[in-house]
Amino acid sequence: EQDFFMHTFVERLLANGIEADSIYDYAEFFEDSTAVHITQFDCPVQSVLNQALKKSDNLSAEALLYRLASQCEGNKRVCAEDGVKAINRLIQKLGHNPKDYRIVDGSGLSNYDYLSPALLVDFLKYTYSQTGIFQHIYKALPIAGVDGTLQNRMKEQSAARSNVHAKTGSYTGICTLAGYAKSSDGNDIAFAIMNQSVMKLADARKLQDKICEIICE
Repeated sequence: EQDFFMHTFVERLLANGIEADSIYDYAEFFEDSTAVHITQFDCPVQSVLNQALKKSDNLSAEALLYRLASQCEGNKRVCAEDGVKAINRLIQKLGHNPKDYRIVDGSGLSNYDYLSPALLVDFLKYTYSQTGIFQHIYKALPIAGVDGTLQNRMKEQSAARSNVHAKTGSYTGICTLAGYAKSSDGNDIAFAIMNQSVMKLADARKLQDKICEIICE
């Protein structure tokens, strides 16, 4: 949501030695004697996508939700709900009922986010069928044993090393992994694993890694 985005943004400004007031408001920008638009920085969507998926950066994930909203609504001024509406339209297009799920943010940090493995797999299959979209997503996903949040998983002689491109996700008692695994016959397999009521995240990750290894053998 916009408060999470601004709070994180201000924290990063301060961490980089840039003075910033923690009190802020939201309004349309109008040039006047006290406010002047000096400069503007544009960042390629692929760079933000890489940061969101490879590094699991929550701020980048929130930014993508707003970028989706802006593109789908055609407006410069949008809110998180506009992005959620766009996602719900895709959920319906995939043959699911949006009312069976709930999305309230872009990062997945809210306790009120509800998805299912079946929905994620259908999304991955749809993405795979859209070459232009798939190329961007696949490039940004962490690679098992190589980089991102999977750099230290499925390493050494595991059949999954370099053959699994997937996004990690963890929260208190919850550990997930979803993406693509390349089998020994060269087929790309979409998968989604969600472990709930997890006492130790390390145990859940070991199970996920073993499942991925079996898929890739």
